[in-house]
Amino acid sequence: MNKYAAIIAFGLSVFVHTHAKAEPQAAEPGRIDERFQERERPELFKTPLIEIDESSNEVSGAAADIKFTLNAVDIEGNSIFSDAELSSITEKYIGRKVSLAEVNQLANEITVKYRNAGYISSKAIVPPQKIKDGRIKIEVIEGGVDEIIIEGDISGNKDRITRLSDKIKSGGAMSTEKLERYLLLIEDLPGVTAKAVIKPSKKPGHSNIHIIISENKADYAIGFDNYSSRYLGEYKLDGQASFNSLFGEYGRTSLHGVITSEIEELKYIAAQHEMQVGSEGTKIIGSASYTDTEPGQALEPLQLEGESFVASLRAEHPFIRSRQENLFGTIGYSHKVSESDSFGARQYRDDVRAVSIGTSYDLFDRFFGTNQADLTFTKGLDIFGASDSSDIRSRSNATGDFEKVNFDYARLQAIPDYPLSVYFATSAQYAWDPLLSSEEFGIGGRQFGRAYDPSEITGDKGLAGSLEFRYLADSKTSIIESYQPFIFYDIGKVWNEDIFVGEAKSISVASAGIGSRFNFIHDISGEILVAVPLTKSIATYGTQGDNPRILFSLTKRF
Repeated sequence: MNKYAAIIAFGLSVFVHTHAKAEPQAAEPGRIDERFQERERPELFKTPLIEIDESSNEVSGAAADIKFTLNAVDIEGNSIFSDAELSSITEKYIGRKVSLAEVNQLANEITVKYRNAGYISSKAIVPPQKIKDGRIKIEVIEGGVDEIIIEGDISGNKDRITRLSDKIKSGGAMSTEKLERYLLLIEDLPGVTAKAVIKPSKKPGHSNIHIIISENKADYAIGFDNYSSRYLGEYKLDGQASFNSLFGEYGRTSLHGVITSEIEELKYIAAQHEMQVGSEGTKIIGSASYTDTEPGQALEPLQLEGESFVASLRAEHPFIRSRQENLFGTIGYSHKVSESDSFGARQYRDDVRAVSIGTSYDLFDRFFGTNQADLTFTKGLDIFGASDSSDIRSRSNATGDFEKVNFDYARLQAIPDYPLSVYFATSAQYAWDPLLSSEEFGIGGRQFGRAYDPSEITGDKGLAGSLEFRYLADSKTSIIESYQPFIFYDIGKVWNEDIFVGEAKSISVASAGIGSRFNFIHDISGEILVAVPLTKSIATYGTQGDNPRILFSLTKRF
């Protein structure tokens, strides 16, 4: 038996060296890490973070009814808007009889103009005065910041919050743009929730900002689903833990572990640490992950064993940070090693050293749509032992020296006055040359090609899209808080460069289905759906590969 195993192993080694790896992409260890990577995006149009505590301009009693002919309005204290820019408000009052209540209404309209432009502490008032010849004076207070008062129980480094909050005081009049940016950057500190209350100051024309801080020390989540491949265990148990300010500074240390129903087939562990540096919200994020695989089912006779190690370091900077719009820039370096053996003989080893630069943009637009876009350029470097043409690689026509561009876009379109929404997403990759397995574009899994296994098809270039119609409803049961039925259709295609015998130039998949998401009590959420493969059969299901597939997930957060 050992003699035959050795012959088979030798044959596989020759095949892999001259052509490609023995296992399909769904079982390839170098592609596992990307399945569990989920970038945390800022929440758009969230609950207001700012409250204004101020007195009113209203005049009451008999004084409000006093009338006179308004001939002129003198505005003082305005520098942001000129007299000419404010004349569109004042001219409609001049030349007619007005009451003192209407004069205060005029001042309120000037205040609204400032507020709409983002100067939330600016205010126009009618100061005490004697009205002569129908001429009145309106004083504009382009409010500055007197004091910033930090409140709440703070266990982390208070100086970090102070450095961010001090930015609000810089410059002249306080604007929503500035206040929102630095308040959100405070909220970006791991575990921190911040709220600002603006109150009048004893200093004329100024306000005090009370920033109320609350902290969360840790977050935990555990999940169970059947989105994995039968090659690596169909049922997956997923555990995550994040610890905030573990080392005294405002940082987040996260751990992530995954096992499947066949424990020996897939084991995954990852760790990540992030921290904010400087006073403009720049983050440094370091991570590492390890994957161990022993594919089963139809691949079990090949006695495949795979390992993958990924380490990365990246910096992320918020160029725009607000409740409605965000623009981030990223730059990073990744170090990847993935290898596979069969019958104890090395089938391939891929070493990838790559740098990347990218941008992420989020926007809540005037059409009630939320947009998310990402663009990334990745360059593989021929350094630190990166795979070259002399190595046994996952794809014999590829090396660690490569370039590729990735683009992702998603839009969630709400239907005003109805609990309906439409979700559209697309993802694309372009590469100039053949890529090693871990760098290929994969279709299949929870985002695109839901009826299929993760990375059911892969290629150097790829394009995928998904369309989903959703209905959100509140539940009247004591267990389910809300549910979201949906129907979906997704499709994707990949292309390969410089193909060899046995490799397809292009291949596509499409699937459709129906399902529902649920929010239960006690921070439990779930999803169940029926997905139907429309074109290609599911590889791991053999003769049953064209049948509908029932998928589910259940997550508990602590």
